[in-house]
Amino acid sequence: KYAKTIGYPVVVKPLDGSMGRGVFVNIKNKKELKEVIAHYNTKLSYKRFLIEKHYFGKEYRFYVVGNKVASIIHRIPANVICDGQRTIEQLIKIKNEQRKSNPYLASKPIKVDYEVETMLKNQNLKLTSIPKENEQIFLRQLSNLSAGGDPIDCTNEITSEVKQLAIDTLKSLPNIPHAGVDIIVNPKDPKKGVVLEVNATAEISFHSYPLSGEIHDVPKAIIDYYFPETANQARTQYYFDYNSLLPPLKTHAVDKIEVNQAPMGKLYGVRYEVIGSLGKTRYMSWIRRQALTDQLSGYIKKINDKKMLVYVYSTDESAVLEFKKKCQRGSKRSKVELVTSKVLDLKHSKYVKLGFRMYTK
Repeated sequence: KYAKTIGYPVVVKPLDGSMGRGVFVNIKNKKELKEVIAHYNTKLSYKRFLIEKHYFGKEYRFYVVGNKVASIIHRIPANVICDGQRTIEQLIKIKNEQRKSNPYLASKPIKVDYEVETMLKNQNLKLTSIPKENEQIFLRQLSNLSAGGDPIDCTNEITSEVKQLAIDTLKSLPNIPHAGVDIIVNPKDPKKGVVLEVNATAEISFHSYPLSGEIHDVPKAIIDYYFPETANQARTQYYFDYNSLLPPLKTHAVDKIEVNQAPMGKLYGVRYEVIGSLGKTRYMSWIRRQALTDQLSGYIKKINDKKMLVYVYSTDESAVLEFKKKCQRGSKRSKVELVTSKVLDLKHSKYVKLGFRMYTK
């Protein structure tokens, strides 16, 4: 009755779902709606669901931070481009292999399920069908990337009016400072759109890994929002291991952990190759202590018992170069025969982990 009141087509989605699971769109009539509800009752565990009006047009994820749109991604539903030779099932396998090269999409393959089979059926197709060359076959109507969709950056293509709609939507929820806002842009008027939902805990990774378009730094926008005093400062090339700080906090072994200020300035790095009778770990432990004493970051890597590589980094060039003497001296039980050095070419994109580590393999 409600679907008839708001008018078909409609959307069905679980009341407490996430990642697009259990969402069915463009349900055209009562018969299709009954089939979806029957699927809910027999195949899905959701007890409550919503019925909403379906709107046509391209869907976009706006990531809004404060009063600014940081990034906009157009999510294209799962699809394959046909070559006129392979079946749809074969093309899905090929595309899943291609998705593995994208850090975000690698763990999100296109899975053949009830929705995919229904979508193909509505196009008079099967998994064994071989469509014409260059024909794009959509496998889902749902555009979620977790369901096999493609992320395309469109930040510079959307009108200012729709961007303001996303910002105003977030403002209507004053306790949420940043979020993902899903909007369908009116296909007849690019200055208008319909808000689907607001995701308070939206993923931000795919904004950094679009399949095409410019990359927009959403993490930076969020950090600048919370720490405006550092928004225009130069970035350090150091980072610390955030995950290593969590266990003592979670177990209440400590109440507070303070991380030292990361060094600023140009970063220098040298790789030292050490040859000699170095033992199993004695030389490595000794080098680690010396590096930490000199406030150098980096690591030592064991190639074998007679060869090790020492990487040291610092904003103090002289400290990095002087460390060769300590590599030559070595621990009491080790005997260093030869130390060669190579100055590392550190581009701006090179980041170094604070501290000094040992790798035995």
